[in-house]
Amino acid sequence: RTIKESKPDVILSFGEWFNPFVLLSTRFLAVPVYLSDRMGPLMKLDPIIQVSRRLTYRHADGVIVQTKIAAEIVKKLTNSKNIRIIPNPLNPINCEVNNKVKRIITIGRLSKEKGHIHLIRAFNKVKYNEWSLSIIGDGPEKEDLQIETERLKINNKVHFHGHLKDFSVLLGESEIFVLPSLHEGFPNALLEAMSVPIACISSNCTAGPADIIKHGINGLLVKPGDENELEEAINKLIENPELRKSM
Repeated sequence: RTIKESKPDVILSFGEWFNPFVLLSTRFLAVPVYLSDRMGPLMKLDPIIQVSRRLTYRHADGVIVQTKIAAEIVKKLTNSKNIRIIPNPLNPINCEVNNKVKRIITIGRLSKEKGHIHLIRAFNKVKYNEWSLSIIGDGPEKEDLQIETERLKINNKVHFHGHLKDFSVLLGESEIFVLPSLHEGFPNALLEAMSVPIACISSNCTAGPADIIKHGINGLLVKPGDENELEEAINKLIENPELRKSM
């Protein structure tokens, strides 16, 4: 009803959960509809949503995804004819700091798919005790993550900052950024960290990080959920100041 009244030239729909319903509700309105998929392409969705995507996406005028692999997966799943890859834009982090501190930092919602539990366990095994870990973000896993730091007896070195609107100074002072995600669409937090700049480690999850990081050139990629490999990558950057600087 609202679309009939406003008579838009085009509809741009965001989000895997909503896109099928937008297509169904606008099917006979003769308005071009373009969809944007934002989540990791292998994220498990509700079966009804997944079937709806398979049946409806081919009727969209176009589908926007963020990575090449996401385009391949969406095409295979939905048989969409018009798919375009448009990476996320970047808001550069503008900060000037005089001193770096021996800090590892991560930014992201505290939920299982973000993999913070693996970062905490990997950090526990890092052999340099003078380093700390800062976690920026909030979410349903916060209490469990705090309990894990207490169990490992590293709660004095792991700092939970919660959700921060401005984390530029914390990020700029840090030496290493880690993105431990198990799933990603196109990680803005990684882009922002690289823009500071700061040496970055990321899990090589299905979509996103490998489009941004060339392993060994401008960052390090590790297997998602592999705590030993993540520990080795962190130790490598700690032990090599020049490598951190070059990345």
